[in-house]
Amino acid sequence: RLGIGPDHNFPQDYVDIKGNLSGNGLTVSSSNGAKILLKGSNVTSTIDRADADKTMALTYNNSNNSKKWSLGNIGESNDEFYIYNGDNINDKIIRIEHSTGNISASAHLSISS
Repeated sequence: RLGIGPDHNFPQDYVDIKGNLSGNGLTVSSSNGAKILLKGSNVTSTIDRADADKTMALTYNNSNNSKKWSLGNIGESNDEFYIYNGDNINDKIIRIEHSTGNISASAHLSISS
């Protein structure tokens, strides 16, 4: 087992990264492609924002590293799921309510078959 980070002393998994990472964590960077593969017969991937007022988002950047899309919750202080066309709470375009599943859009919504 491998422990990384300031609180790595008793790793619980094969690779365990724990502790105050100062806003950083794991970076995979490559000029010709990078991939994170989770493979197994019962694979679960969990992203836990730890508190309702914390950020939990997958962010998609364009070629000059400016944020174009974010999926998740950028510190909205609720349990809703959002699609943003940027990286702050004013950029939300779709909201999915956790308790009801209702979907709302902040701009024109068009659906076709």
